Amino acid sequence: MKPCHDADGAVATAAPPREAGSPAAPPPRLRRVLLAGNPNVGKSSLFNRMTGLHQKVTNFPGVTVERKVGRAVTPAGPVEVVDLPGSYSLAPHTIEERVVRDEIRGADGPPPDLVVVVADATNLARNLFFALQVLETGVPAVVALNCADAARGEGISVDAAALARLLGVPVVPTVGRTGEGVDALLRAVGEGGAVGTAPAPRWRPEAEAAAAMLAGPLAERFGGREEARRRLPEILGSEGRFAEMAAGLPPDLADRARRERAHLAARGVDAATASAEARYALVDSIAAEVVHAPVATLSWRERLDRLFTHRILGTLVLLGVFALLFQAVFAWSGPLMDGVDAIFGWLGGRAAAWMAPGLARDFVVDGLLAGFSGVLVFVPQIAVLFVLIEVLDDSGYLARAAFLLDRLMGKAGLPGRAFLPLVSSFACAIPGILATRSIKDPRDRFATICAAPFMSCSARLPVYAMVIGALFSGGTVLGFLSTGAAVMIAMYLVGIAAGLATAGVLRRTILKGGRSPLLLELPAYRLPSPRSVLLEAGRRTWLFVSRAGPAILAVAVVLWCLATFPRDVPLEKDYGAMRREAAASVHSSAPAGPDREAALKAEEGRIARLEASERLSKSYAGRLGHLMEPVIRPLGFDWKMGIGLVAAFAAREVFVSTLGVVYAAGDDGEGTSLREAIRRDVDPATGRPVFRPLVGLSLLVFFVLAMQCFSTLAVVRRETGSWKWPLGMLAWMTSLAWLASFAVFQVGSALGY
Repeated sequence: MKPCHDADGAVATAAPPREAGSPAAPPPRLRRVLLAGNPNVGKSSLFNRMTGLHQKVTNFPGVTVERKVGRAVTPAGPVEVVDLPGSYSLAPHTIEERVVRDEIRGADGPPPDLVVVVADATNLARNLFFALQVLETGVPAVVALNCADAARGEGISVDAAALARLLGVPVVPTVGRTGEGVDALLRAVGEGGAVGTAPAPRWRPEAEAAAAMLAGPLAERFGGREEARRRLPEILGSEGRFAEMAAGLPPDLADRARRERAHLAARGVDAATASAEARYALVDSIAAEVVHAPVATLSWRERLDRLFTHRILGTLVLLGVFALLFQAVFAWSGPLMDGVDAIFGWLGGRAAAWMAPGLARDFVVDGLLAGFSGVLVFVPQIAVLFVLIEVLDDSGYLARAAFLLDRLMGKAGLPGRAFLPLVSSFACAIPGILATRSIKDPRDRFATICAAPFMSCSARLPVYAMVIGALFSGGTVLGFLSTGAAVMIAMYLVGIAAGLATAGVLRRTILKGGRSPLLLELPAYRLPSPRSVLLEAGRRTWLFVSRAGPAILAVAVVLWCLATFPRDVPLEKDYGAMRREAAASVHSSAPAGPDREAALKAEEGRIARLEASERLSKSYAGRLGHLMEPVIRPLGFDWKMGIGLVAAFAAREVFVSTLGVVYAAGDDGEGTSLREAIRRDVDPATGRPVFRPLVGLSLLVFFVLAMQCFSTLAVVRRETGSWKWPLGMLAWMTSLAWLASFAVFQVGSALGY
């Protein structure tokens, strides 16, 4: 068959002509490349550089562990790249590490065509332990020596050629943050890598004797004596792997393996310890040959660590960082929010102009557009928050914050591992709850699950933004911090305090027991990659919008119907007569001209709002709100807020779109935003604003503490295996929210606010 060249110069093979009527050949399968390595080695940055925007995020089959898949183009053609979770070992202790082991070994499907092992050049010895385990699987591999720029900055030199010779696989220095070396890495991937030829770890003499004795009988099972010898340290060193291996052996070999393992224990040799000692000895010998580092001195990174992890100074830095974060959220997102407001205002105006008056136009303008704009206007704040969190994470600071907060969590009886699930819950409680699977002790895990929903998730952010933007947008605190940012920080702190207090009560009562220590690696400080930060923040923002969108649409349609019908209701006032009287009064008091027109328009708007408010009050939605009013009135809430609270049980962010529909149903046709509408809403009975700072604060406290997310309850039911926990959580959080909101409003009212 004659080779030919395609457009980009790559060699292709001409296929024989297909006979007429014969089925088309299936497209060739993309080669599958896994990206594996320890946590905090820059895998995500490399993945983003290799795949660009050709990515998708799903879960690994059968588990709720995030799976990022992308398509990269190599000189030999496109490949599928899978970004695996960070892992320290192929002997799994967590569900993420089990996923990594199974993916590399091909336990649930075909094995990968290649594994790119990402190692941190600034700390090669730590990364080689995992790299050697991957090479021992026999899967073709390439080592990406990442963070090469950071290593150069520290005066560390790694001989990539010598490392490639010792491991038997290509070694490519890279910088995922800037893209340095990525083209060379793609060439190595296209060439297929190589099967590692690193020397096998050498055990202590007594352990080596047992390994040599077992290698022969196990050769057939593992495809040869040498492969069996390679696998024995892992098999004898892991109780789970040993049981798995023994279950598949003939009875005589299984008994022999058990005896040899028992003999090791009788000689005082812990198989797991012996395996780790042997591999670390090999790691040290390789690192000593290829790594050249200056004499250790106190580096600027170590000086920063002393500051960031200091009990007092570090806490002050932490508070300052998060104060600046929330200040930036309000400062940077303001113009973007105004832009979104303007877009939806323009769309509403165009829809009203294009469509004939009637129910259809009201549905589009006051139902769909008002519902969507109520939430989408706050997407810029969510996006900015995600960008800033990604910057803190990529820079290495969040790990220092975890170390610092471990002391605080310890007082609540939570384990150090609970920090990461709780941090994840600031985006959404659901992945945070799922992340608690890495916590081994069920008491620690259940306490963390109960604390996670108190963290202020992104679904609460639109509510915070709406109330704070409408009622707390002016003024400063301490002369430099805006009032809005101060209120936002306070809400996050209230949620954290309530979550930790709840966990503390549980760990001292029904979940009483000891606490696990925090084992956390502090990653190197790095300049965040703008590309990676924007891609990850964009992905998280889109996940929020795509998850909230269907719920918003459904709730907006239902609420518009409830707020619009019944159409014909008896009105207590004659609004036609009120309009005539108002027009006569304006004509008699104002001369003809612009002032008269403005006065007429103002009076028409006032009367239109009164009429719309009465119609809404007598609609199905109004009747539901009035039914709830005796329960929520002590909190400062009116019947309109009651409608929003009911809808928000589907998802918290729906509260904003609900008010958007409710207030659009009472619009006067001026096209005002939701924030402006709630500012000017007045209680007809008292003449006071419905939304005032005290009511807004009461509402914020309620949303911080209340359990208003059916999806979270469903996940808690699945993770705990019982309805006892989610129902107890619902009762506790709702009661706590009502009592706290009641206290805020009643005390504030007594003080005259």
